[in-house]
Amino acid sequence: MSTLTAEQTDWVKEVFGVDTASYETAAAPGGGNGAAPPGDGGAASAPDAAAAAPSGDAGDLTELDASWNAALKAGDWTSAAWAVNGFPAAELAKRIKALSDDQKVLLHGATIGEGIASSPAGSATLDAAFTQARKAGDWKQVGEILNACTPAEMKARLTKLSGVDVAALHKAACADAKVGPSSKVALATEVLAHPTLGSAQQTRAAALEKNLSEDDKKEYHKLLHDAKSAKEKDYITKGLAANHSVADLKKFAAKIAGKNAKWMQNNLSLTGASDGTGVKQQWHDSCGPTTFEAVQGELDPLYALKMHEENKQLNAADNTKATKKNPKLAADQKAVLTGGGGVAVDRNKTGGSGMWIAGALNNIKASTGLTYDLKKIGEGATLDEGVTALNDATAKGEPVPISIGNGAKNYQHYVLVTASDPGPPRYYTIHDPWDGKTVIRSEDQLRHGKIDIANCNDFESFDKPTAVPVK
Repeated sequence: MSTLTAEQTDWVKEVFGVDTASYETAAAPGGGNGAAPPGDGGAASAPDAAAAAPSGDAGDLTELDASWNAALKAGDWTSAAWAVNGFPAAELAKRIKALSDDQKVLLHGATIGEGIASSPAGSATLDAAFTQARKAGDWKQVGEILNACTPAEMKARLTKLSGVDVAALHKAACADAKVGPSSKVALATEVLAHPTLGSAQQTRAAALEKNLSEDDKKEYHKLLHDAKSAKEKDYITKGLAANHSVADLKKFAAKIAGKNAKWMQNNLSLTGASDGTGVKQQWHDSCGPTTFEAVQGELDPLYALKMHEENKQLNAADNTKATKKNPKLAADQKAVLTGGGGVAVDRNKTGGSGMWIAGALNNIKASTGLTYDLKKIGEGATLDEGVTALNDATAKGEPVPISIGNGAKNYQHYVLVTASDPGPPRYYTIHDPWDGKTVIRSEDQLRHGKIDIANCNDFESFDKPTAVPVK
């Protein structure tokens, strides 16, 4: 018998579900200028539990080495996985390091097959397997790899994927019989999309319903009753929360009747489409106005649908002529920008300027149900306050505009935080108007200047939302 190290104890608990902490000993078990507003800048049983547990006794290493080398020679990666897991951490790391990338991938596949992907061997080969599958665009394999690892390991790798990648991963995971729509990775990637109906809008819709006439209440409830799916019902409720009349909701319900979930995702918001794209800024410095539009699209599905109907390529832009691809969208963004004191120039030109958007957002509070208060980090607000505001708001389904830059008080670019997963670790879904794409960033990246969106890294300001009471 040998006393288990803390590392070995954790490993035994992770793989075999046995907590040895109560035992003293145990046998081996089985572009801005700083002050300017943002412009743009189920585990399988071990064949031999004793052989799988890390021991570290000198006599055991000779046996383990023989088993490990025999398994490698035979290309028996299942036996190799159990053998290498028997080595102490340093010895295991040495043997894994000596493998080629292809061998690491095969070894990791064996740990998945044996239900021990979270073992030391599985963790040590995870990056090789993930990188190879991702590089090959094999999202089915990526899904199987991530679904087998720990939540922390999965989320750390999700932050490396673009919104387009996440959309592809989610689709592949849901379609894979080995993973499926209720799997860890499918649920984790689904939460990266904006919520259909957050708790704040549910509360607001209920309050606004009380103000309806009796006839309108009956008509509203009939619309909900006749909805073809739960999502249709949620979007109709969301429309009421955005202060639309029952007459408008009736027309809206007719347009979305019978539409599938993908169509609704792609047409009833301006961010987080099924391909990871969303509304794109048409002018060089219209990140603020585009974020302003995206906020409305998150909270008002009737507005979002109208924008899609009027702008068939709202996730695209022409760099040399802003009005070429989406003239209506370009005109809307220019009107907001110039109304806020900014200057609109084509995306490939200089000489434009951006704007702060809290004032513009407050002009539409009757629709959003929110007022926004600009908070600049280092100028009256702290980084902790910013993170707390993001967490509190997204938990209720309220989008939060933030500006990012490089260095203190360098307000270069607006982006929109649309959702978060509390983790741990916590990570955020963020819409970047310059690229018109959804990205994922962790709280650590926000806190430590590693945002890496539109050549910006630091969290500079946030527009804090507050609910407007329904009278």
